[in-house]
Amino acid sequence: MTVDAANISLTDYPIQRSGVIAQHVLDEMVLYDSEKEEGYSLNQSARSIWDLCDGQRTISDICSALAAPLSLDPGLLQDDVLITIQQLAAMNLVTLNEPTASA
Repeated sequence: MTVDAANISLTDYPIQRSGVIAQHVLDEMVLYDSEKEEGYSLNQSARSIWDLCDGQRTISDICSALAAPLSLDPGLLQDDVLITIQQLAAMNLVTLNEPTASA
C-alpha cells in the first residue's frame, strides 16, 4: 500500500515495509528495496527513527522514545521525525499500520 506522505500525522503508526532489507553499516543504515532494486542510506538520526517504525508506536511515541534518553521535550523532535517518516513513506520504505491489541 502506497502512503500519501503529505497526510501522515503524529497519530499514525509507521511500519517498515516488508521487502526492504536493512543493514547497519558503521553509524548509518543501508536499506535495499528488493521490489524496486534500489538502495538508500540513512544517517544516524534517520536510522534511529527507522528502528522505531514497528507498527506499534505512533509517530508521537517515536518522538518520546527518542527524546527520553536525552531529557528533551518530545515536541522539539516532532517536525524532524515527521519529515523523516514522510520521506521514508514517499520512497515506499514505510507504510502505516493499524495498531493491534496486546494479548
